[in-house]
Formats: sequence, C-alpha cells, structure tokens
Amino acid sequence: MTILLGLAVGSKLSADKFLTVETVGILVLGAAGVSAVPIAARVVNKVGRQAHYYNFLLMHAMGLM
Repeated sequence: MTILLGLAVGSKLSADKFLTVETVGILVLGAAGVSAVPIAARVVNKVGRQAHYYNFLLMHAMGLM
C-alpha cells in the first residue's frame, strides 16, 4: 500500500520535489514491512502448534497483521 500510495502521489509531483532521499527511504522501508508480515504470522502459528498440536493460527495471524 505504501508503494502504491507513493506512486499515486508521486505521479502528480515534479521529480525534483518527489525523488528525495527521504521519499526513497520510506518506499524501501514500506516494502520491508510487507515482507515481515508473513514471517511473523508463521512464527505465531509455529508457537501455537507447539502449545497444542491442533492449533492452526496462520490465517488468524495474517488477518491481524
């Protein structure tokens, strides 16, 4: 969502105002946050299954992230 919003707003600005170090940093960190969500959900699922074998929390964890 961060990348999509950045591109939508950035398409209406001139390049010298939009392409700054801060903007590129925000876009890069936004992509890093997206890749961390599935990993965190898998960890939640693994810990839950260790507590009780029939726990299946992956879909619930993905929904909360």
